[in-house]
Amino acid sequence: IDSLVLSSMKFDGAGAASYRLIPPFTTNRVIPAMGRGTITVAFCPTDVGAQPARLLVTSDLPSTNEVALSGSGTGPKATATPATVDFGNVYIRTLSAEQAVVLKNSGDKPLVLGKAAINPAGTTFPAGGLPVEGTQIAPGDSLTIKLRANPQVGGMAAASLDIPVNDPLVMGTLRVPLKVVGVQANITVDPKQINFGTGNVGASSPPRNLTISNPGDSLLTGLTLVLMGTTVDFATDIPNDMIPP
Repeated sequence: IDSLVLSSMKFDGAGAASYRLIPPFTTNRVIPAMGRGTITVAFCPTDVGAQPARLLVTSDLPSTNEVALSGSGTGPKATATPATVDFGNVYIRTLSAEQAVVLKNSGDKPLVLGKAAINPAGTTFPAGGLPVEGTQIAPGDSLTIKLRANPQVGGMAAASLDIPVNDPLVMGTLRVPLKVVGVQANITVDPKQINFGTGNVGASSPPRNLTISNPGDSLLTGLTLVLMGTTVDFATDIPNDMIPP
């Protein structure tokens, strides 16, 4: 009678991630003839609910042996929808429309929230309306948080909504990334000075063009021209009071 050589041990099935070998199987194991070997399996649930799986054991024999495994995870399960909040383009120093984040407890025990915060803190994402510390969400229930963005400068800004929770599956903190792009119009004029030279009294000179540009990233609106000074000898005409970026 020959020795038995175990060549691999692995978990298979929907709940395979919830099981561990102690110690891990890293090399062949030899069981002498008429001998016995012990395999230690630990249950470390990675989700709430039933976690069915199989332990597949292969050896130098042609057949594969399998052991059916079952266990059930219990506890709170925190999820956030949407997982990321993108406010898109928002005019600088302007509050965006509200966007809702729904926190849900898909577990079978109460979900307890810690002190929620926007990180890094600042005025880009106002922190008002966050749930208070100690708020509980019962199994199957949800809570809605409404957020806004208020970019102070142009360009992309990012932060995250961080909520401590008693859910080890999210490492104790439910994190929702936030982002917004602050946009603004700008204005340049060229040339900075126009010299019409000498003109005949009572006659109009040839028109001279003044180019107004918008190098910003949003629509420039409400454009008006006002002549200032002690003379009324000049006239202006604006074909459009809006200039696209």
